[in-house]
Amino acid sequence: MGAQRLSAEPGHRVDLTDASVRLPDAVAPIWDEPIPLPPGAPKPMVWLLGAHGGAGTSTLAQVLAPAAECGRRWPGGHGGQSPFVAVVARETVSGLVRAHELLRQHAAGKGGPSQVVGLITVADRPGRKVPKPIQQTLDLVTSLTAAQWR
Repeated sequence: MGAQRLSAEPGHRVDLTDASVRLPDAVAPIWDEPIPLPPGAPKPMVWLLGAHGGAGTSTLAQVLAPAAECGRRWPGGHGGQSPFVAVVARETVSGLVRAHELLRQHAAGKGGPSQVVGLITVADRPGRKVPKPIQQTLDLVTSLTAAQWR
């Protein structure tokens, strides 16, 4: 895995080597078998990894084809399943902090063979301006990923 970027300010990124990323205290497990899918369901191209309960992965899995939930575990790359993962979090400070922990776990090389494609955030209060503390946390978290969708 190459260098990751980290910054507390948008547009200002600092290169870090994998060894410099501190592993968070709480880490998500990695699937040690293929992720179960409903009978007849197509293999997803992207897994949705919820950063916390209520992140919105179930709803997103229904509307984003071909995507599926990976049950709050990193895909293990078994059975030819896709390694691509989008981390999903609510736009709350606690939700974004948990997403940050997952992205740090992955940057530290502890997310299995998965490849993070980006962060999907779900508005906690749709239609309202994002409060400054949440926006600042979001800026920090998105600096660890190549893309962010709202």
